[in-house]
Amino acid sequence: MNHDPEIYGADAHEFNPSRYLDSEGKLKPALINTKEEMSYGFGHRICPGRHIANNSTFIDIATILWALTIEPVRDDSGKYIGPDVDGYVNTGILLKPMPFDCITKPRFVDADAILTQAKEDVGYGHLVWKY
Repeated sequence: MNHDPEIYGADAHEFNPSRYLDSEGKLKPALINTKEEMSYGFGHRICPGRHIANNSTFIDIATILWALTIEPVRDDSGKYIGPDVDGYVNTGILLKPMPFDCITKPRFVDADAILTQAKEDVGYGHLVWKY
């Protein structure tokens, strides 16, 4: 559903977040006849937890962007190595993107301590940050 070229254009299969932005860099209005992201379903079978999912995702991404600089890795010639946008890992219920490498650097001195405390607060203290 999210790769339909009639809705998202000829490059629907490519990673291109700017397709959702207008000329001023703000989010475009929702698609005609939809109020939500199509991944959550439609009609009476729409996901009841979609608002929590959207808000949690927003908070997580905002926190990561606030605390870290993220860059793609480069090959020996200096060319960026992007993630595989077509591959996925099927865990049965969920599909996840293929693992990929990136370079993350704290934006400020206390970023690591703040992120570590946040992980522990939500029960992910066993995860290890890789810088």
